[in-house]
Amino acid sequence: MSVRPRPSATTPPTAHARDAAERLWAMVDRQLAGRDYVAGGFSLADIALGPYLHRWFALPIERAPMPNLEAWYARLRERHPGFATHVAVEMR
Repeated sequence: MSVRPRPSATTPPTAHARDAAERLWAMVDRQLAGRDYVAGGFSLADIALGPYLHRWFALPIERAPMPNLEAWYARLRERHPGFATHVAVEMR
């Protein structure tokens, strides 16, 4: 039994990848409800997910609103100079 939706022949693979990523980021958005960071305080979880988070927001794609995720991204950029300097850089 498959837990993934079967891609249709008319939807581009990039749309399926975006949809799958959005479902995963929605889980993180729910986890962040009432928290500043993934595990409550700044932790290895934030460090590990931070580069992927930046890529998610840097890609020119449509995204569903995820206010907790957006606030977390802003916190990482504002409060952690290493994130802003070494992770949240322009993608080429």
